[in-house]
Amino acid sequence: MTLPISPDYRIHRQNILRRVYDYKQQLYEAYKAKSPSRVYKAKRGLIRYLRELSDSPELGPPPDFRWSLELTICIHYSFDPKLTASILELHSYRRVADELERSLQ
Repeated sequence: MTLPISPDYRIHRQNILRRVYDYKQQLYEAYKAKSPSRVYKAKRGLIRYLRELSDSPELGPPPDFRWSLELTICIHYSFDPKLTASILELHSYRRVADELERSLQ
């Protein structure tokens, strides 16, 4: 059973999902450019929006998290040595955010 989401929250949810998409693109571009500062910034932004979506029950349940094909390749071939390929198997927004947070330390 899915609870209805008010129109204001629906718009906010769509904006968050758009930001998640944008930060995934930025992360890919940062890996491609081999820029540690851009990788850090993209991860921080992605973490922020993943947590916001997972910690806000009024926005409804988040969909399964999916990496883009480009990021899957980057992570699988160790463009970022702090991320393991096991992160690709996570589908929870919260767990992905936690793993990304660990990779920043």
